Amino acid sequence: MTETLLPQLETPEARRAAVEAVLALFARWRLHEVNQAELLGVAAINKLKSTGIAALDASVLKRAGNLLAIGRALKKNYSYQPVARDQWIMKPQKQLKGETPLAIMLLKGDEGIRIIRELAESLRDGQ
Repeated sequence: MTETLLPQLETPEARRAAVEAVLALFARWRLHEVNQAELLGVAAINKLKSTGIAALDASVLKRAGNLLAIGRALKKNYSYQPVARDQWIMKPQKQLKGETPLAIMLLKGDEGIRIIRELAESLRDGQ
């Protein structure tokens, strides 16, 4: 698993693009705003959308980078199955003892996001 470079983004434009990308991912995953905020480690997603972009700290950007890496891995491994790809985080996974990837990420925070990234990157052809 390679490190994400998002914590090093310095320009407001680059940070805005990263936030827009992760919000688009959340929309495809159909996540409630409360879950979106919790995954990113912010108090409220609305504040992030309006004014908080330039002031994002490295931990939020690291989470965003790892979430985007999950999205990339799912896109690669479910390239011809967009519905399955977008629903994957809501489906119980045998590798997670029947838990959903979303539940693991919400329960374990940074560590959970890392676990799910590793799992998503280890998938092969929608398996």
